[in-house]
Amino acid sequence: MKRFLFSIALLFTALAGCSNHEGESAAPKSELNVMSYNIRYANASDKGDAAWDARKEASVTMIRDVKPDVIGMQEPRFSQAQYLIGELTEYEHYYLAPDDKDSQHRNAVWWRKDRFEMLAQGYFFLNEKDITQPIKGWGHNQFRTALWVKLRERSTGKEFFFFNTHLAHRASPVEGGDIDQVARTESVKLIVEQMKQIAGRYAPIFVTGDMNASYAAGDGRRTCLSHMFEAVGAYHAGTLDEAGVREYEENACPSCGSCSGMYTANSMNCLTEAIGMALPGNGTIPAPLSARRRLAKQAGMQIMELIRRDIRPRDIMTPAAFHNAETVDMALGCSTNTMLHLPAIAHEAGVTIDLDEANAISARTPNLCHLAPAGDTFMEDLERAGGVYAVMKELTKKDLLDTSLLTCTGKTVAENLAPVQNLDPTVIRPLENPYSQSGGIAVLKGNLAADGCVVKQSAVAPEMMVHKGPARVYNSEEEAIADIYGKKIHPGDVVVIRYEGPKGGPGMREMLNPTSAICGMGLGESVALITDGRFSGATRGASIGHVSPEAAAGGTIGLVEEGDLISIDIPNCKIQLEVSDEELARRKAAWVCPEPKVKTGYLARYAKMVTSADKGAILDF
Repeated sequence: MKRFLFSIALLFTALAGCSNHEGESAAPKSELNVMSYNIRYANASDKGDAAWDARKEASVTMIRDVKPDVIGMQEPRFSQAQYLIGELTEYEHYYLAPDDKDSQHRNAVWWRKDRFEMLAQGYFFLNEKDITQPIKGWGHNQFRTALWVKLRERSTGKEFFFFNTHLAHRASPVEGGDIDQVARTESVKLIVEQMKQIAGRYAPIFVTGDMNASYAAGDGRRTCLSHMFEAVGAYHAGTLDEAGVREYEENACPSCGSCSGMYTANSMNCLTEAIGMALPGNGTIPAPLSARRRLAKQAGMQIMELIRRDIRPRDIMTPAAFHNAETVDMALGCSTNTMLHLPAIAHEAGVTIDLDEANAISARTPNLCHLAPAGDTFMEDLERAGGVYAVMKELTKKDLLDTSLLTCTGKTVAENLAPVQNLDPTVIRPLENPYSQSGGIAVLKGNLAADGCVVKQSAVAPEMMVHKGPARVYNSEEEAIADIYGKKIHPGDVVVIRYEGPKGGPGMREMLNPTSAICGMGLGESVALITDGRFSGATRGASIGHVSPEAAAGGTIGLVEEGDLISIDIPNCKIQLEVSDEELARRKAAWVCPEPKVKTGYLARYAKMVTSADKGAILDF
């Protein structure tokens, strides 16, 4: 499902007039605000698509807020184009519809009529044969186009060419290789050649388009880090060969920056916005985009402004601000690691966060997003839908946030959110249509975790929300991995990994390998995992971590024996080791804490001073 995209266009310096002929002086620079926008419906319906009706006014508002001089638009259906023509009267346009089919080959260019006049226009098909005919190029399943206009700036007389296109998407696997990748590669070559012929080698050229650059695996799904780890499990299960693993390995993280799902880094980046300590976009702008560089510069400038106004972090990071962050956490379905980091950060700010508060906040906060690993949308999708602020705007519909709070923008939350709209309700569910009425994270309590444990309930299969099974007990991650890959874990089992907590680790290693192995082996909907360690944000399934007290501190998880029944009830926030109090007392009397894994150096001192996970694993001096 294609979602709209807007970004700064690429200036092809190799072809364009960023440099002049040898010996010529450089012309004065003119600023050009360029937008690229895939405006396709949220589904393929041509009859009264509700998704377009819901966002058409927001689309016009967004365009006017950005104030682009030129827009390269992909997939505008006839009804959309007619609506925009009627609304965006300040723009002229060239709309390409080479046949009567309302599909992906429709493109358009819009330009401000008061600034530019069009001198020429044209288009060509992206084919390996006749570019004047609608042929499915390079074996692709439908024909694609590129269109161009030549514009002149009225005030200066400067001329430039503007190309807009829409390259092939990654479809289902085809015998003989990745046809769509071939089509994209050859299409780019063709476009460059046509640029030279149409515009000349030294003409200024701008290019926009939906390049369909998001990578998808051979099974058609876009890939990410969690898929990579699960692919390893699938390999051990015999359902994926080495070449398939290599495909995931080489493409799970195709560029710089953090991973593409709602994992720990992205979760904390988003919550930094929610708490008021980061500028809009901090949590969601992809690292390779120029917008990220601009944000960094803006952040530096804003720091100086905050110093000038004597606004300090403690003025922003108040108890109410942390409650806002926890609320956004629940709506986004963030990593379970936020339940460690937020209390630890709050502690440094002189604020106390009680783990018990998480369930109360979750109970009143709907889950609005299913980003990976919970679903098949990614951070770039959240950014295009309006980012963290759009999620917060939805939450204000029921007064779930304190909007009076000061933020690092120098404005209140309410002021920040005033112009914000949810631009894609398929990525950010409206408050009245959430994935669930409760938040993405749940804190469970019972005799197995008297002080609590944490699960990302938004990423748990429905059939595992309530589960009872026999314990399979391991004293390290490595022991558990060996049995999982050795096919010794069976449907219904509850894998227990202990002595991996703050003290026992020491340092609380993440259990991404065993959780991904379980999912990759095809057991994600039938096997639970419980640990006093923590998880990666990429973890999904019935993975319950941060068990407190941990095993190394004498917690009940250290008393579990092979075959003990463990019952899990996520909706009711309960976890229970079904062993009598008398038997637990007998085991407790006989329990001996294992020797520390590390006895010297910093980690040994850390193990002695660290508190439990429910306190944020902070140090107790």
